Amino acid sequence: MKYKAAVIGCGMIGCSYDDDPKRKSISSHAGAYKNNPSTELVALADVDTGKLATYSKKFGVRGYANYIEMLETEKPEIISVCTNTTTHAKIVHEVAKSGSSVKAILCEKPLATTSSEAQAMIKT
Repeated sequence: MKYKAAVIGCGMIGCSYDDDPKRKSISSHAGAYKNNPSTELVALADVDTGKLATYSKKFGVRGYANYIEMLETEKPEIISVCTNTTTHAKIVHEVAKSGSSVKAILCEKPLATTSSEAQAMIKT
């Protein structure tokens, strides 16, 4: 069985670390999902349409400017949140409460801007 995975945030850790020729192994979430036999990378989401177009093409998946639309359309089971730290809590809460097919949320570090925000994310 393959798990459908998607990445929210097409920046360095989300997608572009793999573009660095000095890196000898997969270093991004998208690259890891694309190259893992247990996962199928199904989509990317980012508000930066330039990055989104670049990495959607590179990884051969559909890109979304709206991650809620991505969840509803693609129905991923695994989500990586690779956005700016200040947006982590909002995204994690929305994904967890969306009623979508998501079973696991991987959120990049730092998890949150405060410990109380992190605790609320974990509770959600």
